[in-house]
Amino acid sequence: MPAPSADDLKRLPLRAIVAYAVRWAERVRPGLTLSEPALTDEQVAAVDAAIAAARNFAEGRNAPARPEDA
Repeated sequence: MPAPSADDLKRLPLRAIVAYAVRWAERVRPGLTLSEPALTDEQVAAVDAAIAAARNFAEGRNAPARPEDA
């Protein structure tokens, strides 16, 4: 299945677009520490927190995201 076009994404609600981005972020996240071994634990935690915050938004939750709660 081809990636959606910009026009396809424009027709979706914002939360659906964010959910799509979260799915891709979660797919590539394991490669982050493999391809960038110089990243600190703090930097990796920041990426995880951003993904968790986006997931919370996409799911309609307003609570702040914490990686350990994800």
